Amino acid sequence: MISIVPSAISTLNPHALRSSLAIPAVCIICAVGVSYLISLLADKSRKIVLASYVAVVIISAFNFLFIYQNKYAVDSGWDWQAGIKSAVGIVTTEGDNYHDIYFDDGISKTAVLWYLKFNPTEYQHSQDKDNIGSYHFWTKYAPVPTTSHKSLFVTTQPSINGIFKGYVYFPNGSVAYGIWEI
Repeated sequence: MISIVPSAISTLNPHALRSSLAIPAVCIICAVGVSYLISLLADKSRKIVLASYVAVVIISAFNFLFIYQNKYAVDSGWDWQAGIKSAVGIVTTEGDNYHDIYFDDGISKTAVLWYLKFNPTEYQHSQDKDNIGSYHFWTKYAPVPTTSHKSLFVTTQPSINGIFKGYVYFPNGSVAYGIWEI
């Protein structure tokens, strides 16, 4: 039972990864308990209980897989940073036409740099982590940067002053990012 302690003292209680240390002990205790209860039953009832148990486990497994594949993936696209690859793809194809490309802070910098195939060593040695070459990461609460050069903005804001280029959508069809030219 000491395996619960790391989860109990973390700031995010209960912490799933830290409590995973308890899984083997909980499984063993449950197996011993179920085995004991089944041994108390008569032979005919034991078969009925085991068949019912197997049916419930199979139905639960199919239900979980159905929800995981069809509902969870669609409804939690925002949590998995879905759409960044598409937005970066647009930036990559049209980026040569723009002097500066801006991403707001609602977009994961790590994911953007990953899909841009940006050299990690170059990023680690850069002095200003928010301005890397022609790529800029700005806070959406700051005013939209004004520039005399043609710029592209990828943002989570509903609209900004500029020429609308298109939207990138989450798997559930809601707007993930807007792409604007200024």
